[in-house]
Amino acid sequence: MFSGGSQFALIGVLAAGGVAAGSSAIAGAALLGTRNGLYGIRTAPIVGLLWPRLKRRQALVVATALTPVLAPGLPVLAAALVVVVGWSNWAGARPGAPSGTPMRGSGR
Repeated sequence: MFSGGSQFALIGVLAAGGVAAGSSAIAGAALLGTRNGLYGIRTAPIVGLLWPRLKRRQALVVATALTPVLAPGLPVLAAALVVVVGWSNWAGARPGAPSGTPMRGSGR
């Protein structure tokens, strides 16, 4: 529950008020951590973390191949892009549909 925002809030209050503001800093950090935890629970299905989506071999191969070459963080972004492209199916027809079969909602 001690998220990054909570850490910054705690340090900021302690820096401004010293040790005397310790209880206020802890209370503020706890409230902010609780709020961020609830946001995380609510948005997890919407945002979709990368690790569960690495079941697709393309993203795993991209991340593994680019790790020694790119700066830290960039292979994860590239793998996330592969996941988004595969998830949204920008490349074409619906998986499992014969070619030429219109997708649902196309009006045909």
